[in-house]
Amino acid sequence: LLDKQKTSINAYFKEQTGKSYTALLKEVKELQKTKEDVKLPAYQQIVGLLNGWDAKSDEEKMAVADMQSVYSSLSKSLKKEVDSLSKSKTGKDFIDLCKEQAELKTAAQEKAQQEEEQKKSENASKIQEYQASLNSLQQDYDTYAQYAQSLESELADASDEDRSQIQSQIDTNNQMLYSLQQQIAYYQQQIAALQS
Repeated sequence: LLDKQKTSINAYFKEQTGKSYTALLKEVKELQKTKEDVKLPAYQQIVGLLNGWDAKSDEEKMAVADMQSVYSSLSKSLKKEVDSLSKSKTGKDFIDLCKEQAELKTAAQEKAQQEEEQKKSENASKIQEYQASLNSLQQDYDTYAQYAQSLESELADASDEDRSQIQSQIDTNNQMLYSLQQQIAYYQQQIAALQS
């Protein structure tokens, strides 16, 4: 078109819409780009997080903390859309929401770490307690095992009259050894479970 025609067209559009033809054309192109950008996975991911915000779990909400770089990659118009949606769903701009959730995430991680350390400390105390019991039981077992050997020697040298009495002592001692083995196995299992 001639310059005179361009000026005439711009004047007509300015009179009708308040904007020149080139300004309207630029807006239409931006709208088309925004319409295409709305399909971007990054935008969809953010919108997915914001939709149904109140029904999301704390872990799902904390995922917003990791979305700042995704938000930064969006076009200006999409950022406006995201901020508008964020304000309607959470009462905050998206960046402010990201910062808030990052603080909550950090606090949750610190709490989990403290709980883990406390659990390890409690487990260490229990392990020491169980190990002390285990050591005591092992000493008792060794004592009864030595007694069993002495009873076997006595049985070999005993007369027929004494044999039944010694055999009864051996049976009682064997029951005690079995009971101690069971208790030792129990504490060994408890220690192993706490160490894993």
